[in-house]
Amino acid sequence: MTGLQVCREAAKRPPGGHLLAAAADSGRMRTGCGAAVGRCPFGLTYGMLGRMSPRTLGSATVATLIAVMTLAGGCATAPKDPDKPAQEFLGMHAVNVLADPDKIEGWNYNAPDGTSYSDPAAKPLDLSFAKELRAILYDGDTYAKRGHGSFSRSFGFRIHRGAQTIEVIVSLANDSILIKTMAPTGLPVTTSASAGGAHAKLANLAKRAFPGQDVR
Repeated sequence: MTGLQVCREAAKRPPGGHLLAAAADSGRMRTGCGAAVGRCPFGLTYGMLGRMSPRTLGSATVATLIAVMTLAGGCATAPKDPDKPAQEFLGMHAVNVLADPDKIEGWNYNAPDGTSYSDPAAKPLDLSFAKELRAILYDGDTYAKRGHGSFSRSFGFRIHRGAQTIEVIVSLANDSILIKTMAPTGLPVTTSASAGGAHAKLANLAKRAFPGQDVR
């Protein structure tokens, strides 16, 4: 039984349960570092979870849920939590993928002759681009300035975390971002937001991702 499974089981039990002690004594509940633990991530004891109501548990933030999932898998340092505007725009699925990506691809919609590609081929990029994009998307200031005009696709990225993926499409023309992700129901969903606060950062990211190509 993993620490996260024990944590979940403890939340179902009434106060006074001895799940924690039993798991720790058996040596089955260990962190990714191999040390027996007696606390859930973020300092929540299993006893505390056992006394929390379903309503309280259900009000946990997206950032906390994702960080718990990340920490339960090992000892790596979790990235900075997304700011509130970012959480609301991205949703839990996208935040989870961005928290620990293992692959990123990118494409540029702008053709050399000034026209646009309808379906440009994606190319693999260094993983550092995923982390840089995450920092932009997690930053609440990214969404603080509204763009103007119509959406015109400039470039896009596909970020992977195992079998999970999200797509990020950027329009520099009106400073907007479109996210293709998954809803909690498992159905695909597309959302968009103004990103005028990150115009320069996104343009710089694209120029380095697609060197020698027109980015507009």
